[in-house]
Formats: sequence, C-alpha cells, structure tokens
Amino acid sequence: MKKIILLIILMLTLIGCGKEGFEGTWVSKDWKKIDKSIVITENGKNNYLFKFSDSKEEFSATKENEILKASVAFFVLELTIDKSNNELLAEGKRYIKVNKKLQKEMDTYVEKLESEIIGNWTGEEKTSYWGRTLKNISVYNWNITPTAEKNMVNIKTTIVKNKGKKSETTTVSEGIFTIDPRGSLTLKENKGKTDKFFLNNYTTVEDIKKFKKTK
Repeated sequence: MKKIILLIILMLTLIGCGKEGFEGTWVSKDWKKIDKSIVITENGKNNYLFKFSDSKEEFSATKENEILKASVAFFVLELTIDKSNNELLAEGKRYIKVNKKLQKEMDTYVEKLESEIIGNWTGEEKTSYWGRTLKNISVYNWNITPTAEKNMVNIKTTIVKNKGKKSETTTVSEGIFTIDPRGSLTLKENKGKTDKFFLNNYTTVEDIKKFKKTK
C-alpha cells in the first residue's frame, strides 16, 4: 500500500514538473547585460497585478486563454508563457522566472564580480579640450574592500586633480556600493563626500578593471 501511495505521489510530481504559473519575479533572459524584471502577483480569480522594474506604475491584467491582458494607455499589453521553455514573453522580450537555482547562479556571478575588484587600484587621466590634450593630470586611487553584507563593497577614493600644479586639489571620499549582475556599482550609503565625478564616470566593475591594480 505504501508503495502505491509513493508511486502516486511520484507521478503527480512528474506531472507537475515543468509547469510554470505567472506569479513570481521574472528577470531578463540576458540578466548579465539587461537590468529589467517583472513582478507578477495574483489578485483574485483570473486577475493579476504586474510591475516592470523600470516603471513606477502597476498594471492590472486579466487571464484569458493562458494570456495575461492589460489595457495600457491606448493599447493592450499581453503577457504569455512559452510552454516549450517556460519563458515569459512581454513587449517582445523574454524573461525567466527567478527560482532557487537561478538565484544561486546570480549570487555566485555577483560574488565573482566582487572578487575581481577587491584590492587597490590606481590610474590617471589628462584633460582634453577640443581634441587637444593638456598637462592637467588627475590621479585616481581606489581602495575596495568587502563588507559583511552580500553583494556590497566599501570603496574609498582619493582623487588628486591638477597634480603638480598650484591648483592641485585632493578629494577623499568613501561609501558602500551594491553590485548587480550587470556589474553596475550603485551608491547605497555615503560615508563622506563621495565625489560625483566618480559616480558619473566609474560606475561598473569593467570601469574599475581598466585601471592598474596595485595590490
């Protein structure tokens, strides 16, 4: 009898495998390059709410023949699931649902990005106007250390502008930055006067890696 019950449970499990509902968080299929996601929640029978990460507006949709339909401005937005691979189709883009396996993969990838920039970095730039390089040199030094929080690093920057000239200035700033799967650095906690130039021009892991690692 026990064997029969176990067999029935196994069959039900296998039947349910591969089926995906709309509810959950969906990220771009190319999540290493595209930072866009959709959160879908059920809101009663055949009714759902969904929101794109790049929009403040939440939309209401009705499920009809396995399609979520929402009236947006003057057109109807449709969300469907490709049954062959359980990918969500929306606005001509493909999204995959975040489950434990994918979340672990994303976390591991961000840990890799973090490990690539931990340490000390230095670099310099020369000011150019109208294609002409001047002798105004700016030196950048970064000290990047891990934090106790996941996907976050502490970055201390020292920027010396117009090095060697009477107008030489030094700016020291420090802050906690988050790292996302695309390698973007976002200021979360300002621990001083964080230089805006850094935020505007050196905001990705790849930007940091263009400079020389000293330690």
